[in-house]
Order: sequence, then C-alpha cells, then structure tokens
Amino acid sequence: MTDHYNYVYISQLNEFTCNLCASSHGGIFTAETAPKLPRHHHCRCRLQQVPADVWQPGHVDWSKVDPAFTMFWAEWVADRLRGGAEIPDAYLPLVPLAEEINE
Repeated sequence: MTDHYNYVYISQLNEFTCNLCASSHGGIFTAETAPKLPRHHHCRCRLQQVPADVWQPGHVDWSKVDPAFTMFWAEWVADRLRGGAEIPDAYLPLVPLAEEINE
C-alpha cells in the first residue's frame, strides 16, 4: 500500500449544486493542487483521499479500484453519456460499463 495520496473531488450532484462544484466533480488532485473546501457558504463537496499509485490526474488504474467505487464512477459516466457531456480522460475506460448501465 502507498503512503502517498491524491484526492478525488466528490460533489453532491443535484439541482442545488453550483456550476463550480459540478464542474469539479471527478477531478483528481495532488495535495498541492487540491482546492480548499468548503468553496462557498453552502458547499457540500468533499475530497476523497485515494492512493496516488492508483489515482493520478488524468489517469486511474481501474483494476486496483474497489468495485463499489468503480460502479459509483461508472454511473456518473453513464449520466454524462445520457446528457451528451464530455467524459474526462481518466474515466474513459469506464465507458463500456456506463453504456451497459444505460441499456
């Protein structure tokens, strides 16, 4: 196991989520680049600590991610596909699973 961590930005996505927080959802940050939370008065976001050898900005080794956490992100990718939104590079390997979810 690693003793070095990065952070993945997790927003509570719903009609109350601001654009700043929604656009940061899924972002992968180092300790040096992670935004300071809360970002505003009603912010409900969090930074999830993740192993840096698995989660890098722009890349995730999905074979090493807990299946439940993988499914959480696959459902987000599925939602983005339904809405025609861009899929960040780190999440592109989840597109086949997301397409299955959307069937």
